[in-house]
Amino acid sequence: MGKFPPNRNNSPLQQQVSFEKRFIMKMIDFFHGNGVCKSMKHVVITGSTRGIGYGLAREFLLAGCKVTINGQSKESVDRALQSLKEINPDTVEGYAGAVDKRDDLEQLWNYAEKHFGTIDIWINNAGIDQERKYFWEMGEDEFYQVIHTNLKGVMNGCHVAFSHMLKQGFGQIYNMEGFGSNGMMREKMTL
Repeated sequence: MGKFPPNRNNSPLQQQVSFEKRFIMKMIDFFHGNGVCKSMKHVVITGSTRGIGYGLAREFLLAGCKVTINGQSKESVDRALQSLKEINPDTVEGYAGAVDKRDDLEQLWNYAEKHFGTIDIWINNAGIDQERKYFWEMGEDEFYQVIHTNLKGVMNGCHVAFSHMLKQGFGQIYNMEGFGSNGMMREKMTL
């Protein structure tokens, strides 16, 4: 993917938003270059009610794909669906479920397949941040959820998507990386 240097003229929040926009556009360019949206494809994105996942969902919809979004709560899914349906109400659906629960992801697959048919692309995007503490200052409960969402969630997503894609005979799985994937480090966030 390549590194994006920060824009030093903006606040840290503006830099993050700018980075996310450039990252999303780079991802969409990658998918377009590989012919993803040349014919109506069905994309499922975990963790897509906000941030990069929401941006990906929006851009896939604008490119003509059918999209199923996912978030942990029905409220977050409904909120994201409300704005995404303004693009095309007939090509976006959403399902609430936790990625650290394989059964929730199995139900997400079944829901998505029921609404739009076969799933061409599954993107494991769900991830959470940790508290801003040094690792040795954190209790087990504080990093437990990070491990369950960021590691177990990706493993569950891959397992569910791979088993169904084997049955349907095709499909692609993409795993998103979070902060640090380009070598950046942030104090109190990195082991």
